Amino acid sequence: MNIAEITAKVDNVIKDFCNNETAEFGCILGSGLGEVADSLENRRTLSYAEIPYLKPSTIKGHAGKICFGKINNKNIVCFQGRPHWYEGVKAESFVALIAVVKAFGANSVVITNAAGGINPNYKVGDVVMITDHINMQFKNPLIGVTPPPFIGMDQVYDISYQQRIKKIAEQNKINLHTGVYCGVQGPSFETPAEIKAYKSLGADVVAMSMIPEVIVARYFNFKVLALSVISNPAAGLCEQQLSHEVTLSGVKKGRENLNTILLDLFKQPALFSSANFNAVV
Repeated sequence: MNIAEITAKVDNVIKDFCNNETAEFGCILGSGLGEVADSLENRRTLSYAEIPYLKPSTIKGHAGKICFGKINNKNIVCFQGRPHWYEGVKAESFVALIAVVKAFGANSVVITNAAGGINPNYKVGDVVMITDHINMQFKNPLIGVTPPPFIGMDQVYDISYQQRIKKIAEQNKINLHTGVYCGVQGPSFETPAEIKAYKSLGADVVAMSMIPEVIVARYFNFKVLALSVISNPAAGLCEQQLSHEVTLSGVKKGRENLNTILLDLFKQPALFSSANFNAVV
C-alpha cells in the first residue's frame, strides 16, 4: 500500500471541492449521529463515491457524505458515516478517510460511534469519552506499508482535548463518563461469553468501528478525541435482542448531549495550530 499515492489523489479532489479552504477540525460521525453536520453554515457536500479509494457506505444511518462548512466562523469537515472492516473494505479506505482530513489542513480529528455498554454504570444514551482502546478486530490498516511504521500507541487519545471536553460537560451539566473502548470486527454482535471476556480485559464499551481510523490518524500525527454514545447494554447484560435497529434507536437518547459537546468544542479556540503541525507524510 502506497500511502503517499493515496493522500496525493485524495488531496487533488479535496482541493477542488473546498477551493483551497482549510478546516480546523475533522469529525467522523457514527451510526445515527450525523446531525452535527446539519449545523454547518454554508454547507457543501461531497459523496464518498467521489473520493479515491473511499467506498460508499452500505450501512443504514451512515449517509456516506463529507460535509464542509462553518460553525462559529470556523471551518469544520464532518463525515456522515465511515467504512467498516465487515463491509469488506480494504485498508486503503481507512487511509483515504483520514487523508481527507489531512487534505483540509486539519490536525485534529474527533471520532464518534454508537457502542454497547459493558460497564454496568452506563445507561442507554450516556456519552463516554474514550481514554484507551483494545483492538479485538485483529487487523491493522498499516499492514503492508513500507517501511513498517512502528507507531507508539501509549497515549492515543489527546489529554488536552479530554480536559476540554470534561469542562464542556460540566458547564452543560452533562453526565460524561470515561472508559476503555473494545473494537471488534463484526458484523455479528458479540456473545455474552465474549462480553465477559472483554470486561475481564478492562473494556467499558464495545463496538465494530473506530480502531482503523484512530491508527491512521496517529500515523499522520493527528490529535485524536473519541466519544461513544451508549446505544444498548452489551450482550448478556439485558434481555433485549440486539440489532442495528436497536443501535439506531438507542443513540437517539444521547444524540442531543453529544451534539452539545461537539458544537461547544468547535466554537472554542483551537488547541493546536496547523502552523506547527508536521505530518508523517
